[in-house]
Amino acid sequence: MELILLMVMARGQRLYPIHISHFVWMGNHFHFILTGRASSISPFMGYVQGEVAKYVKLLFPKRFQSCVWPERFHEQQLYTAHDVLQKIAYLYSNPARADLVHSIVEYPGSSSWKMFVTGTKTREVGHVRLGAFVAITHRLLGLKDSRALSLMRSVSEEKETLTLSPYLWRRYFAESATWTAHYTHQRILTAVEEQQEEARVARGNRGVMGAHALGQNDFSPHYEPTKTKERTPFLQCSDKEMRETLIESYRAFCAQCREAWQQWKKGLCSLALYPKGAYRPSLRPIQLTV
Repeated sequence: MELILLMVMARGQRLYPIHISHFVWMGNHFHFILTGRASSISPFMGYVQGEVAKYVKLLFPKRFQSCVWPERFHEQQLYTAHDVLQKIAYLYSNPARADLVHSIVEYPGSSSWKMFVTGTKTREVGHVRLGAFVAITHRLLGLKDSRALSLMRSVSEEKETLTLSPYLWRRYFAESATWTAHYTHQRILTAVEEQQEEARVARGNRGVMGAHALGQNDFSPHYEPTKTKERTPFLQCSDKEMRETLIESYRAFCAQCREAWQQWKKGLCSLALYPKGAYRPSLRPIQLTV
């Protein structure tokens, strides 16, 4: 599964102008810190979710009869360097908060943690095309992890390079534009440890599943949340004054979109004024009667 995730991310990165700064794949969801053009986010995420779903359905055809993902991804824009630091820490402390392991260091799932702490910027991954994967699927299911991985590598038709850019986001904020890589690295480590300590305090005397038990856990698509799911906010901004300004700006944007939509529904396409950043609806087909 990790090889599948890595090769899909690497291929998606090559196809779309998106930079991955940090990532963690959990058992039922995943988190990315991305930078790049806003218009490239949806195509990149669509590719990642779509390709992972194809491979997973081939591996577990009886368990996934319909959709692998219950819904589309949720995008959250980060407006200050402090917000990015906190989200990176949130991302890496996820396994501890979920009572899976005590620390991200122990987490056996796929994440960018080892690449980040060791300063590794690239990782070469073999790419197994879907056709070759179909041919070896029945053999993979009967093999141990190490033998399955060897088989996957043996049929890799080409190589992909996964590139990590853990500090690229600094250039987008005036407050962090001059931060050194070492300073940023230490701040991230400190923030991660603080959030993991909060998780340990909240856990109290409860134990964690542990890396070994987690690795032996059955792969199941059935998941029921333990708490009420809240709507993900579209922005994260610790500066209250800036946050209010951004929300007002977004409300005005939505109002302009609604007005343009009403004009479009009336057939007045030429009068519809779309604000910058809005996706224009396709033109209505003209029906000709002969």
